[in-house]
Order: sequence, then C-alpha cells, then structure tokens
Amino acid sequence: MKKGEKDSEKREGGGKRKKEEKSKEREKRENKKRRKRCEKEREEKGRERFEERRIARLGKEREGGEEERDESDRSEIGEEEKRERGDKREENEKERKTESKEKRREERKERRRENKERGMIMRKGERKEKGRERGETEEKRSERKKEREEKRRIEERRGRRREKKEEKRESEEREKRENKKEKEREKRGEKERGKRKERDLRRARLAKEREGGEEERDESDRSEMEKRKREKEETREREGERKRKEKRGGRREREKNREEEERREQREEKREQREKGMITRKGERGGGEKERRTRRREEEKREKERERRQRRIEVSEKRVGERKREKSKRGEERREKEGEEIGEKREEEERKKESNKRRLKKERRDENKKRKGEKGKRKERD
Repeated sequence: MKKGEKDSEKREGGGKRKKEEKSKEREKRENKKRRKRCEKEREEKGRERFEERRIARLGKEREGGEEERDESDRSEIGEEEKRERGDKREENEKERKTESKEKRREERKERRRENKERGMIMRKGERKEKGRERGETEEKRSERKKEREEKRRIEERRGRRREKKEEKRESEEREKRENKKEKEREKRGEKERGKRKERDLRRARLAKEREGGEEERDESDRSEMEKRKREKEETREREGERKRKEKRGGRREREKNREEEERREQREEKREQREKGMITRKGERGGGEKERRTRRREEEKREKERERRQRRIEVSEKRVGERKREKSKRGEERREKEGEEIGEKREEEERKKESNKRRLKKERRDENKKRKGEKGKRKERD
C-alpha cells in the first residue's frame, strides 16, 4: 500500500470518529429533551388527577359528613405524595444511570488518549516502530516469524494431502470406468465369437448335408452340440473366476463367491457322475445297492468338505474383523496422543506470551522510573 492511500485511510477513519461523536452528542440532546417532555406530561397528569379528586371530594362533602371527607382527603393526599415520590425516585435513578454511563465513557476516552500518548495503542502503519520503541527484541521478532512459517508449512502440508486424496479418488474412479469398459468389450467379444462359431457350424452342417448322408450329419451335430456346450461352460467358469477375483472383500461378495463355487462343484460332480453312469438323463437314475452306497459316501464327503470350507471362511472373517478393530483402536490412540501434544504446545505458547507480557511491563516500569529519576535530578539542578 502506498503512503497516499494510508493517509487517505487515516483521514477517513478520523472523519468516521467525528461523525460518531456528533451523532452521540445529538442523541444526548434528544434524550434530555425527551426527559423534560416526560416530566411536563407527568406533572400535567398529576394536576389533572388532583383536580378530579378535589371535585369528587367536594361532591362527597355535599353528600356526607365532615369526618369522612377529612379521612378521604388524607388518604388521597398520601397516595398522591407516594406516587410523586415514586416518580421522582424513578427519575433520579434514570438520571443517575445516564450520568454514570457518560462518566464511564469519558473515563474510557481519557484512558485511551493516555495510552496513545504512552505508545501502548498504535495507529495504522506505526506498529513496527512502536514495537521497537517498547523494547521488542530481535529474538521475539524472529520467533514470531518462525511461528508464521510453521503455520504456512502446516497449511501447505494439508493442501498437499487434500490434493493427493483428490488424485487418488480420481484415479480410482478412472480405473473403475476403464474396468467397466473392458468388461463390456469382453462381453461383446464373447457374443461375437459365439455368433461366428454358430455361423461356422451352420455352414459346415450345410456343407456336410450337401456331401454326405443323414447319419453322419446327426453324429456331427451331436458332437458339435456337445463341443459348444463344453465351450459355453468353460467360458462361464472363466467369467465366474474373473468376477470372483474382482469382487474380493466384503461379506456379500464372499457369500456370492462361495455360492458360485458350490454351484460349480455341483456341476462338476454331476458331470463326473454322469460319466461314471451313476446319473443318467431325466428319470433314468440307474444303479443298484452298490452304486447307492458310493453315492451316499460321496455326498457325505462333499458335505464335510463344505462344512470345512464354511469354517475356514468364518475364521478368516473373524480375523479380518479383529484386524479392523485393532487398526481403529490404534488410530484412536494416535489421535488422542496428537490432541494431547497440540494441547501442550498451546499451553507452552500461552506461557511464553504471558512471560513476554510481564517482561514488557517490567521494562516499561523501569523506563518510567528512570525517566522520573532523571526529571527529579534536572529539577534539583535547576
């Protein structure tokens, strides 16, 4: 900021103060006028009430005896005096309060002016020079500078952390989008491959029909159908494996993976049983007592394997939960420790401030004593 701008700001500040003082004086005058007006109104009301009572009393005199009139007069006069005394007390209280307020305001102004003269309060742009006059050391200034630097560094660190978090979040979102696109591309590729295979098979079948007889065609159709089925199952299994790898973490995903694995195992078992001849096509469950026993044994084995897998999963989930709890506990302890350190730092800063204040006060007192002593010596010499 330039010097001219500073001066203009000072002038504006001075103008504001003058305006405020004028407005306060105007308020004082208006309050005084209002008080006088209220006093006049109260006096008029009192006179009116007195007249009304006097007229009522005269009416009573005409109607009733002398004693009643005297007593009513006394009571009315007493009430009137009480009311007047109460009004006066209220007035005096208000005046006393306003006077005490004005007095306090004047005292504050006087103290402020004295502080300015001593150099305890500074105007704009005078802070550095006044500080040096008051005995502010180079060490204290460097300390303040260090504190400012520390604050700035902390802010920068926080800003960097925020930026890193933002970048991490953006990269994760980008990765998710790319994975989604990749999946869609793979699906489209699978569909295209399936369509191409079907077209090739159709063409091959038509070519064979043209070439050979009916039996060969049926045989080739069956083999091709089985081949296609196997390929479909393999692709489905690959897809399931890929999904399982992607969806690691979380109970729901683990349950899905488990169900998928069980289904796959069941499919494999059925295929093996079909190959052995233990299970035939719809409604053709063959085999005698021996085969039934083998089936039962195999089912029991599978059941045991399933239970073992379930136990393993539960144990792993339990361990994961314990690890999470330990991690959160460590985090809480670290946060508490950091909070305690921050509190200790603040207390240390407060102590430093207090000691600096006391030191400055002592230096000022010593300077004042020194100045007074010099004045006294000068007077004695004179």
